[in-house]
Amino acid sequence: MMQHRSRATLSLFVFVVTGVAVAARAGAATHSVRDRDWQNGDYDLGDGRVAFVAGRHTELTEDRVCSVCLSIREVTFGDVDGDGAEEAIILIDANLGGAGTSSEAYVFGLVDGKPALRARIEGGDRGDGGLQSISVVAGELLVRRFELTSSDDACCPSRVLVERWRWRDGKLLKMPGAPRVRKRKPRPWSERP
Repeated sequence: MMQHRSRATLSLFVFVVTGVAVAARAGAATHSVRDRDWQNGDYDLGDGRVAFVAGRHTELTEDRVCSVCLSIREVTFGDVDGDGAEEAIILIDANLGGAGTSSEAYVFGLVDGKPALRARIEGGDRGDGGLQSISVVAGELLVRRFELTSSDDACCPSRVLVERWRWRDGKLLKMPGAPRVRKRKPRPWSERP
């Protein structure tokens, strides 16, 4: 009888401990950058807070023309700073009125469950210096940036430079050395009715 109670007590103890561990993991998961809806919220982009709804922020002139129009093109996740927790890397396209569009990337972590800007990667014009995409591979941030050649039209770069960035001494730094050069494979144009 005593041995049966010991087994029952041990089973109950294992059940309770396992339940606490599962609950702790579930609580920790709510603090992951992947659990946040990055398309909706307001973020400090380094020069003030900007609110996004459905991935867009729009400020129009009195004539209803875009004066500041931002859109979140891509959100990527990875451990950029090597602390074991992932960051969110947001690639944002910006139009300040007119035909020009530029892009920049922002690295966010979470502090007390809220987005905190960790680093910014300057971009450029969509045709030259603009960011095509970003990914995290083996602790490095790979930044793919458009580059025009002398034979390219201003709209249509034929090359993409692949830069390597790493977290060092509390900062995100571009690694020395020449970036890899890749031929750009543009998507075909299509007209919509």
